Amino acid sequence: MVSKTAIDLPNGRYCALTTAYSGVIDVKSIDIVNSRSGYSDGCLSIHVSGDAGKVASSCMEFGKNRVRTYAYADFGGGLERAGRFPQEGNGEVSVTVVIEANVPDSTMARAAITANEGITAAMQDLRLRYGGLNASGMVRQDVTIVCNRVSGVSVRGAGNHSKMGELIGASVIDAVKASAQKNGFDIKDSTTVTKMMKDFGYKNVPDIQNCIDTDSKTIATVSSVMHIVDCIRWGLIPEEEGAAAGRDILRSCFGYEGNGQTLSEALADAVAYRISRSQ
Repeated sequence: MVSKTAIDLPNGRYCALTTAYSGVIDVKSIDIVNSRSGYSDGCLSIHVSGDAGKVASSCMEFGKNRVRTYAYADFGGGLERAGRFPQEGNGEVSVTVVIEANVPDSTMARAAITANEGITAAMQDLRLRYGGLNASGMVRQDVTIVCNRVSGVSVRGAGNHSKMGELIGASVIDAVKASAQKNGFDIKDSTTVTKMMKDFGYKNVPDIQNCIDTDSKTIATVSSVMHIVDCIRWGLIPEEEGAAAGRDILRSCFGYEGNGQTLSEALADAVAYRISRSQ
C-alpha cells in the first residue's frame, strides 16, 4: 500500500479552498495520504482511507486554460442520494482540482460546486444505485480547489456554462472513473441482471444462471424496462402508456404475457419466467 501521493505544484503562489478547513488557505505543498489530514506551515495533507497509490489524475487544457484533477474513488459502500438516508459502508470520494490560473475566492467556490457535479455525473455513468434510485454522492466526499495567485491567466467563471467549468467537470469525471477502476470497480459487474435488479430495489432476486445473468439481450431488455419504470416515477411518461410499452418489450423479448400488475412487478415475474424457460 502506498502511503502518499504528492500533487505537483510548480513555481507560483498557491492557495486552496477545501472542505477540511474553513476559508481559503495558502499552500506550498499538497499530499494525498492514508494517515490523518493536516495543515501546517503551508503543507496540506488530504486524508483517504485506502491506498493513496490508487489516486488517478486527469489533465484538461484549452488555450491558456489548464486544469489538473487528482481523485480517489472507492464505491464499495456509503452511497448517498440527496433527500434519502445513506447506504451503509465506508466508500469515499476525494477530489483535488488544480486550476493553473488566478481566480477569486467566489470562483473557487463555484469550481467546488462544478467538481461535485462532476462526481455525480461519474457516478451516474457508472450506474451506481441503491434503494432503487440513482446515487448522487458519497457519505464521505471531499473537494479541494487550488489556484495560482501569481499566474498570468485570470479566470472569473467556473460554472458549467464556462470553458473552465467544462474542463473541471470533464477532468473530474475522468479521474473519478479511473480511480474507481484502480479500486476494483468494473462497470461490467454492475450490468449483470442480478446486480441491476438488486440495485433497482428488488428484495428477493431469484437465483439466476450465469448464462442468463450475463446475456446481452436479457440485460438490454431488463435495462430498457427499468428505464421506463424510472420515467414513470419521474413523471415523464404517463403510467398507463409506459406500462403498456414495457409489457410489449417483455412480450417481444421474453415471451411473457403477464397482466394486471404494475410494470415493476411484471419485470420481476418476467425475469423469473425467462429463467424457467432456460432450464
